[in-house]
Amino acid sequence: MSATKKQSLRLEILDELLSTRKWTLEELLERINEKLADGANTIDKRTLFRDIKYLSETKDAPIHRPKKKDRLYYYTEPFSLKNIPLDEDDIASLKSAIQILRQVDNFHLVNEVDDVIKRLENRIHVQTPEQAVLIQFENHTSSQGHEYVTDLLEAIKNKVALRISYQPFTQQQATERVVHGYLLKEFRNRWFLFGREGNASRVTIYALDRIKKIRPATNEYLANDLFDPTTYFKHLIGVSVAEDAIPERLEIKVYKQAVPYILSKPIHLNQEITKKNKDGSILIGLNLIINYELKSILLSYGSSIEVKKPKSFREVVANEIKNLANIY
Repeated sequence: MSATKKQSLRLEILDELLSTRKWTLEELLERINEKLADGANTIDKRTLFRDIKYLSETKDAPIHRPKKKDRLYYYTEPFSLKNIPLDEDDIASLKSAIQILRQVDNFHLVNEVDDVIKRLENRIHVQTPEQAVLIQFENHTSSQGHEYVTDLLEAIKNKVALRISYQPFTQQQATERVVHGYLLKEFRNRWFLFGREGNASRVTIYALDRIKKIRPATNEYLANDLFDPTTYFKHLIGVSVAEDAIPERLEIKVYKQAVPYILSKPIHLNQEITKKNKDGSILIGLNLIINYELKSILLSYGSSIEVKKPKSFREVVANEIKNLANIY
């Protein structure tokens, strides 16, 4: 924890204690160290004196200082750090955050969030000068379908079933189906909706660039009992999952020239080094569902990596490379 965060935590504890009752310096010190709950972060009287001074002089806290007739510390009138308005530095930080958010966001925020940000921007604009751009994200071309994100998000939040006119690449015409949406996910600048079609007992994935029209359905919304979005991608790259697919153990040899890249930007969060070779190459292990997205990412490394296991997937990658060689 940084020094600034440590001080903020101490000040929150001190503020809470001073607002509840009267304390001796020794009692305050003992209670603060108890609440910090970490021997490495315990403080001494000198640090406590500095925190009291900071509260009093910087935050204008009405702290009673010990005198002959009253040797206790406490607030002389109602006060709380939580009720202090945002100061100029806080407003500037919010403005920077909003500036970053605007770059990341490639669709209109839902109305209530957008309104909050506009109110903050109005307030910030009055109190702080404009700031130079300090961080900039790569701009991608927007795929078709991103215009549906806001409406789909609203439907998920409000638990509304939808009638979606959808045309997969494999079909000549769009067909309409009732969909209960549960999750929106972006992958490689394409948006996907995870949901249930009709009364199905499995997850169906819809690419938003294949949606032609959406409208509310009269059907009762069916809650998500199919998957947990927080764990669903634990063994998955991308979005496509074959029915009954399960994670498999992959072993991949990474040649020396690609090692820094693979280690600094892992293929997946569960990547682990299983062996380091004398020639500078390494063997990594992954537990993943094998799908199109995984194959594409591995092929993007060219001859810098080699799939060792499972044998069946190694053959799939090898055949893809042979097909490429035939083209060129």
